[in-house]
Amino acid sequence: MKATLIGASGLIGSELLQQLLNDPFFTEVHILVRKPLNINHKKLHEQIINFRDYAAYSALVPEHSIIFSCIGTTQKKVQGDMQAYRKIDFDITVHAAKIAKQKHATHFLFVSAVGANPKSNNFYLQLKGEIEIAVEQVQLPRVSVLRPSLLLGKRHETRIAEQLGQWIMPIFSWILPYRYRPISGIQVAQKMVELSKSTALGWHIIEGKSLFTSSHV
Repeated sequence: MKATLIGASGLIGSELLQQLLNDPFFTEVHILVRKPLNINHKKLHEQIINFRDYAAYSALVPEHSIIFSCIGTTQKKVQGDMQAYRKIDFDITVHAAKIAKQKHATHFLFVSAVGANPKSNNFYLQLKGEIEIAVEQVQLPRVSVLRPSLLLGKRHETRIAEQLGQWIMPIFSWILPYRYRPISGIQVAQKMVELSKSTALGWHIIEGKSLFTSSHV
């Protein structure tokens, strides 16, 4: 099976890339990135791309692949520019869904967030909710939406609030509802790989306990 990964340099995406390369189920792994990752592997096909160039974006996605989107930015990266934030999170993910339909993808999986709601007063949760609605409107045959809470793992950039949360929340995670428990990037990546092999059609939201437990594929 061919896999296409968008967002391979992030916390979840980098973990997912390694799992896809190590999984014999996938014979080809195509990644679309802004900068080279300097990884050598016989299954890896790296494509440098300007995501604003929709035609080039579409041309680099192979037919009949499983598409994984782990796109996400931060206010720090966009210097507080909410329009720039939206152009990354919303545009790249929704374009990926549209390309998935054009290229007859067998499964589209993307990372959202717990609490995603287009009517939220929180910019981040509102944006994630709007992304979910836009992707659903594409009407793909098989979609998995993962909604993790606080992500645990080593990031390339420093996020003070998240660092504090990574220290404090795991201590109290056992008393939190599963929906709000912190989860590692490795666990989310593992769940994405597991779900990608499912043959169940339709729109599937994965959050809470189902993110932490294995399900029948």
